[in-house]
Amino acid sequence: MSNKYCNTKRQHRIGNSLLLAMGLPSKCKVLVIGNKFSYCNDLFQETHFEDQIPSVTSMSAVYDLILYHSSSAHSRQSLHIALQKARQLLTPTGLILFFVENIYSLHNLKNFVHGKFGLFNNKLWYRQPGYQKALQQAGFKSITCFLPLPHLEHPEELMIAQNKKFEWPTSSQPLHHLFFTLGAYSALVEGYIFLARSNSIESSGHLKMLNDQIVSALQLPSANCVLERLDIRLRGALVLFIKEKNTGKDFILRLVSDRAIDNIVSKNHSFLEYLRSCARLPEIIINKLPQPICRKEFAGSIIYVETMISGIVAWKKNCRKLRGPIFRNSVDFLLQLHYATQQLVILDSTKLDSLFADDFSRLASCSVISTKLRKQIETMIHTLQDRLIGQKIALVVSHGDYGYGNIMVDPHTGMIQGVIDWDTGRTCDFPGIDLLNFFVQKERIEKGYTVLSAFSAIINGTGDNEYLAIFLQFEIPEELYNSIVYISFIRYLTRSAQYPNVFLKDQNDYELLLNVLKEKLPV
Repeated sequence: MSNKYCNTKRQHRIGNSLLLAMGLPSKCKVLVIGNKFSYCNDLFQETHFEDQIPSVTSMSAVYDLILYHSSSAHSRQSLHIALQKARQLLTPTGLILFFVENIYSLHNLKNFVHGKFGLFNNKLWYRQPGYQKALQQAGFKSITCFLPLPHLEHPEELMIAQNKKFEWPTSSQPLHHLFFTLGAYSALVEGYIFLARSNSIESSGHLKMLNDQIVSALQLPSANCVLERLDIRLRGALVLFIKEKNTGKDFILRLVSDRAIDNIVSKNHSFLEYLRSCARLPEIIINKLPQPICRKEFAGSIIYVETMISGIVAWKKNCRKLRGPIFRNSVDFLLQLHYATQQLVILDSTKLDSLFADDFSRLASCSVISTKLRKQIETMIHTLQDRLIGQKIALVVSHGDYGYGNIMVDPHTGMIQGVIDWDTGRTCDFPGIDLLNFFVQKERIEKGYTVLSAFSAIINGTGDNEYLAIFLQFEIPEELYNSIVYISFIRYLTRSAQYPNVFLKDQNDYELLLNVLKEKLPV
């Protein structure tokens, strides 16, 4: 499968999810204005491109969605005329996504200070309220302003301007943190995206459905759900962050319009249901898990809803002050999970086959892995099975991708608030797999290592000196250490194999790592 095909398929998936999030059908008619949105050719099924808003004649009220960029208007008067035409071209349920440049952003102010005045020719010197007023004057009655991050034309997150839960990563510039502290972080963004139509996004069908589900699940008399943030996950579902205003509770809503992605997201939902019903788990762990609310088919897609864990994702707060507490608390969670779920077994061929079944399946279904690498990994698994048969070992419940991207922490203390994204979880797994995955992610995040460098640091003993000592706290026989490292590598690789673009980027590292493992850690 070519990389271009993967990208096109991914774009279609993202486009369908975006339309569903806005309450539009997947086969709606889309009008794109200007030269800023060339990528939309693969995003939506039926897209018409124009340099300027077309005249309103027989084409009136034919488009469900219009994408318009402020750079297409060279004066305030032309902007007002264009927005009025756009409203007339929309169907009664249609909407406009209005992309506007923030002329007062830090980036633009730096250009101005450095004398790059030519960049500001034909710019509209509007602030955010000015654009909102222009939409109102054009006849749009419902307007929501989003901050697009990290870039205006290619956003990965859309956050309402009033969102107070957003945190800048600690690696960001000090000026970013100052503006965030002052509540002026909207000045940092490149621009704004306005969603405007006669009915607000909160009245879309999926949010009405969510109201009903939350009323039932939480036994409330009524619910009032509003959208606070939207994440465009390039390799997964579209994720909506929802606030229920009556109770103040927060929820995650995942929109899935692709069968392959549904296979992944559904595992997270079902595994959370399993964990929360598991009698072996103590309350201290249960309280750190999202609560799945519902799975519903809606408008040709599938919606998953769960409660949102408070806190900030760990990688954003892994600064020098909190690095130690985050690391220790993350290890403590794994220790609690390990001792609560361990079951002593003697490994036979049937048990070993079941433990590696998912790895074989992911290798077989991966369309981009080289034949040579696939055969090498399969041979490695067979060697490990021969090595481990007859061994007495304590098998445990595992997360499968335990790391700084799935751990939620208190932004002030580093204490773990919860662990999310259990789609790679296993009810029965080798001990220490999550721990070693966590070590690899620690090396990558704190030192900027590649997959090859991070694993090599652990294998060669040049990483954190605590690693082996912590490994032994889990009471795993030291003679099994080499085998557990091999299995951790296999799990890392086969998890990546679910996402072709991610796998292709690291495939060369995986091939080199095989040689490092064979040289340093013979099994």
